[in-house]
Amino acid sequence: MPSLGLYHELAGRDVENDVVVQGTGSSTLFTHVGSRVWRRSLVFTTTYQYAAWYSLGELMVPNRERFVIGITYNFIRN
Repeated sequence: MPSLGLYHELAGRDVENDVVVQGTGSSTLFTHVGSRVWRRSLVFTTTYQYAAWYSLGELMVPNRERFVIGITYNFIRN
C-alpha cells in the first residue's frame, strides 16, 4: 500500500538546572512518500521524508532528508 503525506516534528528547548538553553529547539515539516506491505501479523514499512520547511535553533543540526525502515508485529489478530 503506497502512502503520501506530511509529518510535523516539534522539539522543545533544552532545560538545564531550570534554565532554558538558548539555541535549542526546532520545528520541521516533512513531506513523505512510502510503502507498507502486510504479511499475516507483520507489517514492513519504508518511508522517505524530505524537510519542506524547518526552523531550528543555532545549536541544532539540520535534518533535511531521511529514510525510515520499520517492522511492526500485531499481537491481536481479528
